[in-house]
Amino acid sequence: MSNPRRRSLAALGALGLIGTLALSACAEDAAGDQSGGEGVSFGATKEEYQEAFADIEPISLFTQSPAPKGSPVGKNFEDYFAAVEEWSDGKITFDISWSNATAAPTEVDDALADGRLDVGSVMAGYEPDLYPTYAALSDTSYMGNGNPLEMVMAPHGYITDIVNSDGAVGDEFAARGMKVLAPAFTGGINGIFCSDARRDLDSLKGAQVRISGSAHSAEAKALGMSPVSLDYAEVYEALQRGVLDCAYAGATVVLLGDLLSVAPHVILDSKTSFGQVPSALAISQAKWDELPLVAQQLMYDRADVFVQSNMEGLLDMYRQVLELVPEKDGTIAGLDEAAQSELDKGNEEFLNAVADNKAIQDGSALVEAIRSGADTWKAKVGELGYDTEVDYADLPEHLAENEVDFTAFMDAWREVAKASRPS
Repeated sequence: MSNPRRRSLAALGALGLIGTLALSACAEDAAGDQSGGEGVSFGATKEEYQEAFADIEPISLFTQSPAPKGSPVGKNFEDYFAAVEEWSDGKITFDISWSNATAAPTEVDDALADGRLDVGSVMAGYEPDLYPTYAALSDTSYMGNGNPLEMVMAPHGYITDIVNSDGAVGDEFAARGMKVLAPAFTGGINGIFCSDARRDLDSLKGAQVRISGSAHSAEAKALGMSPVSLDYAEVYEALQRGVLDCAYAGATVVLLGDLLSVAPHVILDSKTSFGQVPSALAISQAKWDELPLVAQQLMYDRADVFVQSNMEGLLDMYRQVLELVPEKDGTIAGLDEAAQSELDKGNEEFLNAVADNKAIQDGSALVEAIRSGADTWKAKVGELGYDTEVDYADLPEHLAENEVDFTAFMDAWREVAKASRPS
């Protein structure tokens, strides 16, 4: 049975701001305002958290998953919800809409602000006018790319590090009525998937390529390609009919859309860096302000479950993609030297544009933080003992023989995340 609050909010959403504000003024959750109270220390155990929740009234939060229940695409969301419920000893529960039923992915920020959702993932990179600093971090996420494990881990690390040491992103979200719980979870390794093998500038010139953001558009133009904006649901048919020659895509889109059947030739290696378009996990500021401190701390602390589950899922999905490439008579390789040089120039020009962006308080300082952060976290992946030499084509075999334990990386992630922990 659907929740009456969600039904009424959905109906009132169509009536505009006046109806929404009126509803917000009278809406109350089952627990009411429990703000304040005592918290627990950083690193508290599950038992310590459960004890701290003994006198807390039940809290129900409205949220959504981007996928049907049980889908691997939404596993990071389900793992996070389950962890918060367990660590709160059942005092925090989630009323979940599946498959983005409450708000479209690009409208989640509005749903958090107007009360349709309490918790959700925000694709702030697609709205540079509202989130210029976050959009810059999103557009330059290629800086954290490298070998498969670097590509999965490093952007989660350096974007989180930057957001927690610079208040600009938090301010952008606060201005829209939100509090950031996890600054970045990426859509994973992006490659260019083509119907024919294209590695040099001559073969890339004029090729119609589907893009999913301004960074991809700049990269495509640097390679002489013609960028096309197209909903991912239409990409398969466009490639099949020859309307598109190639498509930027992450593992999720490739698997869901069966793109390898029509575009089995992958442009991807440790030097060929494409943006990953990260999103942020956020909570409504109004709901956040109602929560007792221990609930705020738990929601924030267990974002580590969300991030780790996301990385595990990304790695597994890309393993599946790379395993299928030979079966589809495809190829996996990077660009030739001349094409790679043009891509590098295009990415550098994009960084320069970020430095000159007047919508960002200090674009030059942000670019320096991105450069330094990406280098630091790519190096950290190797320093923590992860294999930074494996090639993409060899990734499935490597994962079959070597289990990736994210514990060391997540310990490092928590150390930077705690800078913004509520206290």
